Amino acid sequence: MITRLPSHLWLIGAACGLSGCVVTPLSEEDLDQPMFGRDEATAVHLSPSQPLRLRDVVAVAKVIRKRRTLQDAERDLIALALRRKFDALVSIELVRLRALHEPQREAIAAMPDRAAAARAERLLDEAERRQAVASILKAWDKVAVVVRSPSEPPSVTFGRLSAEGAHVARSTFDLDVPPASLPKDARITIPGSIDPDALAPIGLGRRTSTAAMLDMAPVVLPP
Repeated sequence: MITRLPSHLWLIGAACGLSGCVVTPLSEEDLDQPMFGRDEATAVHLSPSQPLRLRDVVAVAKVIRKRRTLQDAERDLIALALRRKFDALVSIELVRLRALHEPQREAIAAMPDRAAAARAERLLDEAERRQAVASILKAWDKVAVVVRSPSEPPSVTFGRLSAEGAHVARSTFDLDVPPASLPKDARITIPGSIDPDALAPIGLGRRTSTAAMLDMAPVVLPP
């Protein structure tokens, strides 16, 4: 007589049967090698079943290894470029906010008490700037920045923007794709193999795996 075993017992038996098999995981290098007996590298083509919108595509560029440690003067140069970009983004956001608050400014301008009007305008200016800074920091807190040097290929480093200034990692890292091919708003993956000490000052590490590529011209380091 054949007796049907409960499903969980089938799973236990299958697991015991497979326990003697040793499967060697593929390394990242193996994934790029030819497969299925072909001479050329294996390519995978995705065919979506419905139209694929560009906004649904998330581009990820993987950081593969540390390039070198940055000098303090180089980090200062990168931080200055980040700060200038941050100030420009805040200025653009202020223009948008002031357009939204135009009715409030018209009401303030019509106030008969000029001292009260000046005070109200100053408070509105301060509120707009706080809102603009908060908006930019929410989108561009931790960022990746391309750096160039006449003596070496382009690489990437990481930074953190704050209301107090810009902070830059102690190292620069290689990319596995040309920086020019990265689309706007690309995300840079930070693997766990990178020394956490190189990223600690900007709050990046094993628990935070990606940083947004900041849309700015590469920072050119001196030779």
